Amino acid sequence: MAPEQLRGDTADARSDLWAFGVMLYEMCAGARPFQGRSSFEVSSNIINHSPMAFPLTVAPVLRAVIERCLEKDPARRYQTAGEVRAALQAVQGRAAPWAPNRDRFVRRRLWAGIAAVILVGVVAAGLYLRPIRLPGPGAARVESLAVLPMVNLSGDSAQDYFCRRDHGSAQHGSQICCGG
Repeated sequence: MAPEQLRGDTADARSDLWAFGVMLYEMCAGARPFQGRSSFEVSSNIINHSPMAFPLTVAPVLRAVIERCLEKDPARRYQTAGEVRAALQAVQGRAAPWAPNRDRFVRRRLWAGIAAVILVGVVAAGLYLRPIRLPGPGAARVESLAVLPMVNLSGDSAQDYFCRRDHGSAQHGSQICCGG
């Protein structure tokens, strides 16, 4: 939310331009401009502090456009979306093309790989060290298993589809499960 919204003031189109600035910041920096451990801290940082510093990979001319969108005072922001568009078009020719931060990407992939290897190692060690329990000579062995017919005891006729009457053996009135 824009600072004026957090203070309880009236929101207008400039509040939307502030939100657009937040989105541009996130696209360029890969992080939110205002952070905190709780929504209260984030709101406090939005009202009282400047956005976090941009990475060096963000061109200064683009940084200036985004910082103006993130001005605390709505009167100091761009007043219309057309102004922001014109500023971004002017930046387009002067800013270096966006290039992803390869070092950060490589570091994330490296840590993900290390975590995967550790996880596989822990699982393998757990399987290797876990005692395997086989039935011993005194263990009870299941010789047979009885499957009883399914009966709808709920009284709800919508549950009847779980079971059906076997019309072929109507003389016994037996019920059998529909799963077979």
